[in-house]
Amino acid sequence: MHSAGDCSTCDDWYVDNIRLDFAAAIVAAPSQITVSLAQGDSTTRDLVIDNSGQGSLDYSLVVQLALKDAALFTGLIEAGRVEPAQRVHQIDENYLLQAKGVEDGNMGLPVLYDAGGPDLFGHYWIDSDEPGGPTFAWEDVSATGTDVIGGLNDDNYVGPLDLGFDFPFYGNLYSYIYIGSNGVIGFSPTGMNARIETPIPDTATPNNIVALLWDDLNPDDGDNPGAHVYMDTTGGRCVIQFVDYPEYNAATGDVVNAEVILEADGSIKLQYLTIAPGFDVLSCAVGIENSDGTDGLEVVYQAGYLHDNLAVQIVNPYQWLTVDRTSGMLPPGDADTILCNFVTEGLDTGWYQASIVINSNDPDPLDNPLTIPVELTVTGSGGPDWICGDIDNDGEGPNIGDLIYLVDYMFNDGPAPTEMDAANVDGVNGIDIGDLVYLVDYMFNQGPPPSCP
Repeated sequence: MHSAGDCSTCDDWYVDNIRLDFAAAIVAAPSQITVSLAQGDSTTRDLVIDNSGQGSLDYSLVVQLALKDAALFTGLIEAGRVEPAQRVHQIDENYLLQAKGVEDGNMGLPVLYDAGGPDLFGHYWIDSDEPGGPTFAWEDVSATGTDVIGGLNDDNYVGPLDLGFDFPFYGNLYSYIYIGSNGVIGFSPTGMNARIETPIPDTATPNNIVALLWDDLNPDDGDNPGAHVYMDTTGGRCVIQFVDYPEYNAATGDVVNAEVILEADGSIKLQYLTIAPGFDVLSCAVGIENSDGTDGLEVVYQAGYLHDNLAVQIVNPYQWLTVDRTSGMLPPGDADTILCNFVTEGLDTGWYQASIVINSNDPDPLDNPLTIPVELTVTGSGGPDWICGDIDNDGEGPNIGDLIYLVDYMFNDGPAPTEMDAANVDGVNGIDIGDLVYLVDYMFNQGPPPSCP
């Protein structure tokens, strides 16, 4: 910083190397998306993201879905009895440099409950210790599966191996997998030989994984020569069974028997049949992670949790809402149109919720992140061809236009709704002032959704 000239009484000062940029300002429309579809139908809606500021707008968005078939898990959330999807562990930042055969000394956070999640994508887990949770049902495929142990040795992997079907995982489909000798199943080969487990998720490789028992394991251990890994892909599913599998430098008999079951709908079941008393279950990671390590669902990291006859079910949320792009950059005054796709195939009738969360460089904390609520009503396949609350019959569902239309009809002799039942949003007594109050409460006070007869 310097003064102008050599004037000792001047009030003008100059600051060097300072740059002031104009701010971006995000606007998204509509502020809420409401759709009604019959089972098996699909449709699209536009979400417009506009930059009304004078600086460039960078944005990214993620779809957060409510959970499918999750009555038990939802109840556990309400009771505060679920683990977070991700935990912040106090660990030595140099643990990835630990010499082979030497324990890193880290201890993860304890697992207090029998369920966890959801992650950003919507996965959650419940184990067989939770009443009403999955049933432990061991599937022995040693007689029907292919033994891939011949390709496995200390700190390596085999693959790609044909699944026989397309497996959905964090929004992508995979027809091949890789099996790592350190207890990891992956959908890409990078880092699949990693012997030191990290908290989940972590951007360090490997990513794109299912960690059954990620630790420094060794199928070539001289004191435990009977290890096998069987892979069976019959029946439109894949079972990967680890048999008498030892860790590195294991004592005789210190082995584990465990398996991963991948279903075509994206669900994953982890099962642990037997864990020898001397097998170090306090030094492993269990969970799933997406392709770049930015999202994941951690079951346990270096803590006491695993035991004999344990099943962990990881549920894949049904993707009834997807978007055609997840990021963008807008100059001042420009706009992007995001195509939102709705698909009801596989959904039961009922009411579903989601949020489109938009993060940006808009400096206004009220607009960053910006959340667009999304609601989907699924009717029976023989249900009405109108949307409950779509009073002006524009196909957009309840919005301010429908409210204006109803007021005009009730008080200004405006035109009648094309479908009278669509205006009976409270489901009783035909169209009256109760429907108007109900619609206002729903649109502005987070009241219950329209419930037409």
